[in-house]
Amino acid sequence: MNIYHIVCRAVRSSQNFVCHFHLSDEILPKPIFYATVMPILAFISVKVLVINPFVERENLKEIEKAKAENAAKLAEKRKTAEAARFLMQEKYKLSLEQESASSGLIIIKALYGKEVDVKGIYEDESMLSSSEMFDVTVQMQCLVNNSSLVLPRASKVIYSISCV
Repeated sequence: MNIYHIVCRAVRSSQNFVCHFHLSDEILPKPIFYATVMPILAFISVKVLVINPFVERENLKEIEKAKAENAAKLAEKRKTAEAARFLMQEKYKLSLEQESASSGLIIIKALYGKEVDVKGIYEDESMLSSSEMFDVTVQMQCLVNNSSLVLPRASKVIYSISCV
């Protein structure tokens, strides 16, 4: 008959500590299952069913709180952008006339923001105001020079260009 035990030894300078732990006289599958597999399954189920949804809800609350705090700043930046867009109207018209006369590059629609259903936004102008995308057609056309789009060198944007 085999006796299963663990021996732990610790040595500190000239002292020796030895501990014998008697585990079992034989290997039994039920205690092994209930001592190892069941706690792991219980932990995973509690984490997936309770902890993860709670953490997601807390993160969403923090995001909504940050959006509410930054709403005034965003409104001010949006107002400044609209003023800059208004000032670009003359250059936009001039660029549009020049490019039309030379059969050059004319930007029909340019959108900036989170990419959602781009084709739906092209057809429905009211979806643009409710989504997190902005119409930057005027600004992009102002960057057109001699039928080529000249983008700033230190741009932080990943361009997703789709021809419709």
